[in-house]
Amino acid sequence: MDERGRVACDANPRLRYEATTRERFIKADEEETRRGIVRDCEAAHTAKTTKKKKNSAYSSGSTFWIGAEGTPRCALEALALETFRLATEEALAATSGEDEGAGEAARYDPTRSGAEWWTQVIDDRDEIGWHWDKDYALEQSGVNVHPQLGTVTYFCDRGAPTVIVDRPTHVQYDEESGDVGSLGTVSECAVSWPRWGKQITFDGKFLHGAPLAFAARERESGKRVTFLVNIWLNHKPVTADPLTDEELESMTLRDVTEASSWVDADCARRRFEERSVGVPVGFKFDFTYSERPRTILLNLDSSMQDFKILDDDGRRVSTARFTACCLGELT
Repeated sequence: MDERGRVACDANPRLRYEATTRERFIKADEEETRRGIVRDCEAAHTAKTTKKKKNSAYSSGSTFWIGAEGTPRCALEALALETFRLATEEALAATSGEDEGAGEAARYDPTRSGAEWWTQVIDDRDEIGWHWDKDYALEQSGVNVHPQLGTVTYFCDRGAPTVIVDRPTHVQYDEESGDVGSLGTVSECAVSWPRWGKQITFDGKFLHGAPLAFAARERESGKRVTFLVNIWLNHKPVTADPLTDEELESMTLRDVTEASSWVDADCARRRFEERSVGVPVGFKFDFTYSERPRTILLNLDSSMQDFKILDDDGRRVSTARFTACCLGELT
């Protein structure tokens, strides 16, 4: 681990950790292509769920993996690898050939790096609980090991937003105390509402979820479909494995060249929209972590109550970022 509690890698200081968005990361406009992407997300979600039911909660195979130098075999693997490439290429290029005395273990190793990916397909009136992404199998060794970056790509225009708060864990995982090192003040909250083809990137150490309290109200129900990719440098999580042959058979989109062409590599990566807290309203969320009840309190603008945050042209915003010295607290 490095001095900031990340898996040691010489590229770490050059990665972009702030919450950013590419509003049109995927530019597949044909309806049949979009339906195919959703079908494959559903198949991957079913495969992941089935594996977790058969085995223990943190068993091998609960997420999928493609290595940095891997060859994609289907559209979702291609999109995962493209996500890895775009998130890391500038940092890796800047460190290529450098020798700053970082030590052998900290040098970027593509054989131990790659994209951990999975999908979520839920009703748009359901939510994703608050959690940290990490290699949960290593908790039993007393450490919290997180990806360098987390990403979410939306294949929907509905459902709860992704909400990220700047609460990391400590490197040491303390099961006896319920990992109390993760508790404390929140000074930043980033919010991203689903838009088809949009991708967000954020610090892989931060607490996040998709609370229904901030979802836009829809007249008709539908599905919230997301494609999740964690960026790992110099570490492969124990719980991630490549698609098996049987799982690969369930993927309908196999043309990886076409899938790569859906990615708009020129789409600008922008910061979330800065928003002020005009009329503060308290929001309370309860969840369980390390077998302990936890509560996160956030003091955000009253417009978050009914999703009425508008831009200068009167349109609903896609992202929002609130900052304050004491925006909330995790207890």
